[in-house]
Amino acid sequence: MIESLVAEWLDNKKIDYDYQSEARSDLYGLKADFIVPEYDLVLRITEEEEVQQKAIIENMGYNVVDIREDDAFNLNNIMVDALAGI
Repeated sequence: MIESLVAEWLDNKKIDYDYQSEARSDLYGLKADFIVPEYDLVLRITEEEEVQQKAIIENMGYNVVDIREDDAFNLNNIMVDALAGI
């Protein structure tokens, strides 16, 4: 459910993204539900913190934001902060 809300939010803002990009060679198979190239941003839908994977992706030059199902009510603020690099 949260995936569709994130996709809808990005679509409404006309922001290009790649969806469920585990196979992208530049991430070496690491989990990335959404990659937003214009912002060097990776959005991961997760219920558990994957600190090591997050650090690896960040070392590749991406800002990584983990989003949980219960973030749906605060999604706009999370997305605005993510795009701002906060």
